[in-house]
Amino acid sequence: MEKHAYLIMAHASFGLLGKLLEALDDERNDIFVHIDARKADVPYAQLHCKRAGLYFTDRIPTHWGGPSQIWAELILLETALAKGHHSYYHLLSGVDLPIKSQDYIHDFFERNAGKELVSFWKMKKNTPSRFVYTPFAEHGLNFFANLANCVFKGIQTAFRFGHCRDVDYRYGANWFSITEALAEYVVERKEWIRKVFDHRCNCDEIFLQTLVWNSPFFEKCWRPGEEYAGMAEDLGNLRLTDWTRGPSVRHPWVFEDGDYEMLTNSSCLFARKFSQGSGIVDRILEYTKQEKVK
Repeated sequence: MEKHAYLIMAHASFGLLGKLLEALDDERNDIFVHIDARKADVPYAQLHCKRAGLYFTDRIPTHWGGPSQIWAELILLETALAKGHHSYYHLLSGVDLPIKSQDYIHDFFERNAGKELVSFWKMKKNTPSRFVYTPFAEHGLNFFANLANCVFKGIQTAFRFGHCRDVDYRYGANWFSITEALAEYVVERKEWIRKVFDHRCNCDEIFLQTLVWNSPFFEKCWRPGEEYAGMAEDLGNLRLTDWTRGPSVRHPWVFEDGDYEMLTNSSCLFARKFSQGSGIVDRILEYTKQEKVK
């Protein structure tokens, strides 16, 4: 039996995290959870599985957009790799849900064994500012730190300072489903990742794409075939995220009951994001329990 490792980055919404664990609770899975160290009173007794292995990793403080996001991902990968062999490693947030059954997901990866699910986006004009310039403080700490970063970046731009400009950077969603071979490759390059991406902004959406693009693993990236006609190339990670209705370009839409048909008809495997207490969560949970492999 080929096991999968689910890597979950959680901050709060522990009721929803419990629902996610329920959706992933399968004897073919091991689940590894990193909870932001800034969060106190974690209800561990309410977070459990009956069939899957469930492990809570060491915790570090994580800030949105800061390099701590990368370090938390590396903690998850290292912990899962140390537990033994897994054919795939899936990174999710604590407000994600699978929108396919575990049978469907395992069947998909058996049919596409060796493929890497990593998305690549087109670079925007301001994307290089994430990795070229050194911020004054970790992004996401507070308003004043972010303001100081903007000023500090402006000074560096004016004097044409830059960091690791010889790297061929790439960009995409930070959520992935990758093979054990790629997971090991990433962890083996931890020191290089720290050298290039420490003290940078929003590089959790850049470090993996950059590694993959500049390695033989890029040729193994999954791309939509004829059965996924019309699916955008940047959905190479098969995560459904609606950026068209969210409150800003930084925050995707939070799915509601009215999105049920869109979610269940999607060709994606996972979706984000959901809200704790929303009725759509239980409906999706029930759907994935009943859905069969087609």
